[in-house]
Amino acid sequence: MILNFEDLPVPVYITKEEQIASKNTDNMLTLLHVSTIVKGREANDHFLELVEKAKVTSISSQDETGQPLQNWKVKNITWNYRDNENIYFHNLELEEVEE
Repeated sequence: MILNFEDLPVPVYITKEEQIASKNTDNMLTLLHVSTIVKGREANDHFLELVEKAKVTSISSQDETGQPLQNWKVKNITWNYRDNENIYFHNLELEEVEE
């Protein structure tokens, strides 16, 4: 799956998928846990800025063929890095946006 953060398409790997009830309508929504890797400090800083914006707005997703999937809101992010390798590992929790 690819997440579209403004000017940056980010390939992610789904690590967990679950269904939750909407707080507004009780419809079932998808909650995804995804992971990705960012290389380089500047790229990581840019990615973190985009994630913070996505907590307020939303992001879209598409499959590997470019077919649109869903819109998501970033609920949570955790990350760590290997300083000597300049690689940043990110885990995001995404909640499906109810239309």
